[in-house]
Amino acid sequence: MAVDELWNEFTSDKGISEINESSKGYVWPLPNYSDISSNFGNRVHPIKKTESFHDGIDIPAPQDTRIISPGNGLVTNVYNSETLGNSIEIECGDYKFIFHHLYSVNVKQGNRVKKGERIGGVGTTGTLSTGNHLSLL
Repeated sequence: MAVDELWNEFTSDKGISEINESSKGYVWPLPNYSDISSNFGNRVHPIKKTESFHDGIDIPAPQDTRIISPGNGLVTNVYNSETLGNSIEIECGDYKFIFHHLYSVNVKQGNRVKKGERIGGVGTTGTLSTGNHLSLL
């Protein structure tokens, strides 16, 4: 499931606050935060000021706001990127979720996580961040 498909499910006509789980059994990774500061698709990059494809969504929230695993899965990568900051990759079944710009990381590569388990906190790490948010791919 691509992040744009998950977002579309959670922003159905019922509204994000009324939907607890997607049709595939995933939960929204940032409970109580549904505003999007940058959508999936073409955009003018806020730092580079050039048009480029954004393959995720950005969700603003206060520093260290709890990020949860959308499903049961395996943490396949935890790393720090100069541009994307602290990052986590989780494989849940046939899907992979990638989280960037984290302030805190609560898992290690190889950990098994359960749906709803805290995996980290929202941050503004990396040189391509303009403020506290979760970049979800």
